[in-house]
Amino acid sequence: MDGILLVDKEKGVTSFDVVREIRKITNIKSVGHTGTLDPLATGLLIVLIGRATSLSDYLMNKDKIYITDIVLGVKTSTYDMEGDIIFSSKPDIHIDDIKDNICKLAHIETQKPPMYSAIKVNGKKLYEFARKNVNIDVDERKIKVYSIDVLNYEDNILRLKIHCSKGTYIRSLANDLGDMLGCGAAICELRRIQNGNFFVDNSVKIKNLTKDNLYDFLISPENALMEYDAVKLSYEFNKKLLNGVPIFLNIEDGCYRVYVENEFWGFGKVLDRKLKIIKSYGQIHK
Repeated sequence: MDGILLVDKEKGVTSFDVVREIRKITNIKSVGHTGTLDPLATGLLIVLIGRATSLSDYLMNKDKIYITDIVLGVKTSTYDMEGDIIFSSKPDIHIDDIKDNICKLAHIETQKPPMYSAIKVNGKKLYEFARKNVNIDVDERKIKVYSIDVLNYEDNILRLKIHCSKGTYIRSLANDLGDMLGCGAAICELRRIQNGNFFVDNSVKIKNLTKDNLYDFLISPENALMEYDAVKLSYEFNKKLLNGVPIFLNIEDGCYRVYVENEFWGFGKVLDRKLKIIKSYGQIHK
C-alpha cells in the first residue's frame, strides 16, 4: 500500500498519535507525516504510507495556511494558553493599532523557533530542555509571511488567517504581536486549513477511518504530485530507468512525474539536463 492520507487532526492528539493509529489500521510500519502539528492545534496533517514516505521533502516544503485565535493581554512560557502564565493584563487595544502592527509582522524574514518546539539540538528536542528550565540559543531561520488577514476581534480575542512558508511558528508570531502591542498575546486555538495544494475540507478524522474505508481516502502518489509537470518516455527507456542509467533530456531543471508508455513510473528530478529517479513505483511490462 502506497499513498497519502489527509487527516483532520483533533485537539489534544499528537501528530505521532495519528501516525501510530494509521500503522495499526494499515498494519504497515512505513508511515510518516509532513509538518508536525502541536497537540493544541487541529486541522490538516498529511500522512504518507509505504513508498510515498520518500516524497516527504517535496510535500513538506509547501506553504501553509492557518486560522488562529489569539488572546491579547497574556504572555505564557509556551506562547499558547497551555503554558505557564508569565503575566496578564486588561488591554484596551484598538483594531487600528492591531492592523498597523500586523503589517510590520508580515514583513519579518527570520524567526527564532520557540523553546517549546520539537526541533532537535544535540539529539534532544528543544521542549525537553525547556521543561528542565535550560535555555538553548537557537539560530534564527528564514521564513516568509505572505499575508495576515484579520477575521474577527472581540473581547480581546483576535482571529487571524495566516499564509506562510514552511517552518513558520504561528505561536511565535502571536507572541511577537503581543510584544509589539505591549500587552502580551498567546494562542488559544490554531487550525491548519491548507498545506500546498491539499485542503482540510478533503480530509478525514482518524475516528472515522477504518480498514474497510481506507482506500476511499487514499491518494495515489501520482495524484499527489499533479502540480509537477510530466515527462513521457517510450518503452526503450524502461530498462535504463530500472538500472539507474542517466537519461539526458532537453528540458528545464526541476522535479517531474515520469511516465513510460503513458503509465506512471515514478518521480524524478532533472539537473543539468540529466534525469535522476527519486522514487519508482514499478516497471512497465510490455
